[in-house]
Amino acid sequence: MDHILWECTFNTNIWHWLGGIFCFLNPSSFEDVLKFAKGKSSAIQEVWYNCAFKGNHGNAGLGFVARNDKGGCLGACSGGLGIATNYLAELMALVVAGEWAVKKRYGNICFSLDSKAVLLAFSNGRKPWIVVNIWNNIRKHISRITFIHSYREINFSADKMPKQGVLLARGTIIYYEDKPNFLNQLESEDG
Repeated sequence: MDHILWECTFNTNIWHWLGGIFCFLNPSSFEDVLKFAKGKSSAIQEVWYNCAFKGNHGNAGLGFVARNDKGGCLGACSGGLGIATNYLAELMALVVAGEWAVKKRYGNICFSLDSKAVLLAFSNGRKPWIVVNIWNNIRKHISRITFIHSYREINFSADKMPKQGVLLARGTIIYYEDKPNFLNQLESEDG
């Protein structure tokens, strides 16, 4: 694993490229990542920690739980992404949730995200190029979109959905019209 992350030519080129953008030396360990991320913005820290620590070397899943203003479940989704980063999984979950909301003809949507990096990108209008056209289409059909940050540790029902997605083949998306049976209960946003 050390060779793949820190020594192989391909990854050292990526670390060099990232280092040029964020002004740091190539890391040679997870400790270096922690040291370089210290004092950086929370968005940069999240990208670093996600890339370095959260299983970016295997299958990824996307998922969401849609809720009404009273906290009831309107539907949910899990999808398989194949090998992908956590950032891409969070990004695709947002886009798939937006497309779902368009199909359901919802006009006022609040996206509650646990990824500060994705939240920041969409709040500042700096969407990754890979989703710009899809997101612009979503915006045409939804009159009001707001974003709020939620913590993964509190939002356990939404966190279960991508875990189900990891088990699915790449490109497979399952939509649930009600609360899925494997979600025992939905947490309350109010605590």
